[in-house]
Amino acid sequence: MSFQIVSDYNKIDHAQWSDFVFNHPKGNIFQTPQMIMVYAKTDNYTPISLFAKRDSKIVGILCTVLQKESKGFVGYFSSRCIIWGGPLIENNCKETLNLILSELINQLKNKAIFIQFRNIFDQ
Repeated sequence: MSFQIVSDYNKIDHAQWSDFVFNHPKGNIFQTPQMIMVYAKTDNYTPISLFAKRDSKIVGILCTVLQKESKGFVGYFSSRCIIWGGPLIENNCKETLNLILSELINQLKNKAIFIQFRNIFDQ
C-alpha cells in the first residue's frame, strides 16, 4: 500500500477530517479540527497533527500537542508531547500506525523530552 503523510492541518479538508473522526468507532474530541484550533490559540501549546492518506482518503489521524512551561532553553526541559485520545487508524492497520508514529518521532527530535499517550480506550 502506498501512503502519504500530511503534517500541515491547514492542507487537510476539515470536513473530511471531521467525518473520519465522527465515523471512527473510537473517534473523540481530542482528534478533531476544533481541538487543534484550541491548542493553536493556547499559550505554550503547539499542535501537531499527522494524517495518513491513501488515494486522497484519510486512513489515519494522530493529533497531539507539544506543551512547554516556558520559552527558550528552560522550556525544552519542560517540553512534552501529549497524545490525548490516542491515534485513530482505519481498521487498526498496523502499517498505518507505524508510519504515523515514525513520523511523529521524526518531527519531535530535539523538541520534546517524552511522548505520553493518554488513551480513552484500550489499545
